[in-house]
Amino acid sequence: MKISSKILILPMSASILLTPFSNSVNAEESTISQQENDTEILKAMSDFEIQNSDFKIIKSNPLENVIQVTEDDITSIISFDKINQIMTIESQSYSTKVIDFNSTDTSNDFSDENFLMKSASVSKTSENTFSNYEYTITHSKPEKWNIRMPKGDSLLSKNSKSVTYKSSTKGNLNSFKSQVDKINSLELNIIGGASVSVLMSGLAVVLSIPTAGGATATAAFAAAGIYGNTVKQLLSLMNAMKNAKIYYMRA
Repeated sequence: MKISSKILILPMSASILLTPFSNSVNAEESTISQQENDTEILKAMSDFEIQNSDFKIIKSNPLENVIQVTEDDITSIISFDKINQIMTIESQSYSTKVIDFNSTDTSNDFSDENFLMKSASVSKTSENTFSNYEYTITHSKPEKWNIRMPKGDSLLSKNSKSVTYKSSTKGNLNSFKSQVDKINSLELNIIGGASVSVLMSGLAVVLSIPTAGGATATAAFAAAGIYGNTVKQLLSLMNAMKNAKIYYMRA
């Protein structure tokens, strides 16, 4: 997207994720039977058969979904509280993760964007994304790049560094730019096919379990009621974010 993520995200901060998933319903209002809900979850997971993985529904009702996933001999239990909009991920490979989709990240510091105050007379190319993988290229001599990535599991806070474009850095910088452009395209596709809330919810999951494989992420999405093509796009987005992080660290 060609607009600053600061502008796009902050106005939504008070309402993001209040009602992120169509299948996350109040118990009194639920019209989906447990059997129908189980069928949706199983279909969502069977659509994404991943080698060396196994899924099992532990619990499925209008209040909660609990899914067990084993991937490469590592078992995780994913619980989604539909009423309070809280996901808990317990894994053998990392400490328990708790994602509160009602919370708002207020720790953001945009001091890393001071570079934007440079002279407007210098030509620039930039890309800003909801996931905070971003770049701004100042077309000076030599060319200067400011590249950003998320800080921890935050949807607002960023890490930032400036790099001169030269023979020793251009390979990683160009690869980082390519992945950011892909991230931007995927984000827009997810928004177009679902909503901003679904995108932000998916990003919260991805950032909370950055080392998880596709099966674990798919189970987390299914537990929260994200199905179909949106899951495919979120898995592609997760992969692009992992690649972008690698190139950011190398640049």
